[in-house]
Amino acid sequence: MIEYHRLLVSKGSIPSIKVLESNLTKEGIVLRFETSLELPKASATDELTALAMLKNGRLHISNQVRGVEETGTIVIEFQNLNVEDVECCYLFARSIDGKLSSNSTYVELKLLS
Repeated sequence: MIEYHRLLVSKGSIPSIKVLESNLTKEGIVLRFETSLELPKASATDELTALAMLKNGRLHISNQVRGVEETGTIVIEFQNLNVEDVECCYLFARSIDGKLSSNSTYVELKLLS
């Protein structure tokens, strides 16, 4: 059995992304995170990647820049998804030139009523 919380899908020297909230809504998976711009090697131009693998093997990915606010939100769009359909979910950062990345952060999902 795979222990997804121990698996790294990305490994690197950029600081890991701290997920503040993770919810499953009718629009998809919504992740709220700290931008952590005060940390070395973290940049507002870093590209964040959120990915979710479903139990049927489909992979859903969303990308966006880290941004300049203290916190940010990224959404993996997938309407009417159930928590039990999701095998695993991760968030990680990559530098704008693609040469550096962060360790991935495993994300536990909660159903938002």
